[in-house]
Amino acid sequence: MLPSRTLPPLNNEGEVGNGLLFFLMKITCTRNVMASGQALEAGQVYDVTNADGELLIRMGKAVEAAAPAKPKAKRKTKAED
Repeated sequence: MLPSRTLPPLNNEGEVGNGLLFFLMKITCTRNVMASGQALEAGQVYDVTNADGELLIRMGKAVEAAAPAKPKAKRKTKAED
């Protein structure tokens, strides 16, 4: 007899799941790897869970992505009449 598949439990709000939050981090892959069933290519930037990101960084297969630089605000000059 095959085991029956069950649905994940409902949380207090009646939604599927256990109510845990997943936080994402940006990484840049240094090698082709798999994370959470997804193929990640070297040189690309990806959003992955903190757990996956920290593991890949410890293994030396990824580095934390640099935050995008904010564009500098243009300086307003006084109009000469």
